[in-house]
Amino acid sequence: MFQDKQNSWSNGVKTNDLQRIRVSGDTLAMLDDASELTGYSYDTLIQLWGTAVGPNAAAAAAAGAALAMRAVTQEEMRRGLAECAPNLRVAGIRLDHWHSSPHSVADGSGFDRTHAGADFTTSGVNLWLSVRGYWVVGPRSNAIAAFRLGRFLALYAGVTWSAATDKRRFALTGYRINGCKRVDPESGDVLGAASEDEIEALKYLDGHALSMPPGAANPIANLFE
Repeated sequence: MFQDKQNSWSNGVKTNDLQRIRVSGDTLAMLDDASELTGYSYDTLIQLWGTAVGPNAAAAAAAGAALAMRAVTQEEMRRGLAECAPNLRVAGIRLDHWHSSPHSVADGSGFDRTHAGADFTTSGVNLWLSVRGYWVVGPRSNAIAAFRLGRFLALYAGVTWSAATDKRRFALTGYRINGCKRVDPESGDVLGAASEDEIEALKYLDGHALSMPPGAANPIANLFE
């Protein structure tokens, strides 16, 4: 049995997911070296490599940029955000791949959407609908950082959360930080100037990738004390 921080392998067979793949010893050694160098799990590395050679040029560029930086741990990112944006309590959300996930409500207990997850080119209202919920998350966080395969996608601040239903919540409010501005995530309208903490948090997140175990039961990482 081969064990690293984020993956289990038995004779080259990945065992912690529904699918199994068999690889050579040389390939396993390459994955081990690449994981140690970048901080990404095997699963994340393979998906990033696949995206980097895919047909979508924008997604390929984003995957290449992610591979070019070393992912930091949740604790490292927690310390970095505490130093540059002490008034923000950021919940990091690891988004799954873009997929159909219809959800409709009629009583105000949630919000309508047709999809969940994201890819490297998801933006605007489509990204916000995936980020809003529904998550097993506490109500203390006042900002959300969205990630896909460790790559930072967007920062939302001014976040407030619904009451929990079956342990899950959704964001009632939030605006996206775009440069020095606060932007309505649904309409794209500029709402005003971003705070110093919001601007500094965006700069920090733009320059860092986040290492998150692919098998985590809950994709939420509280990046604050």
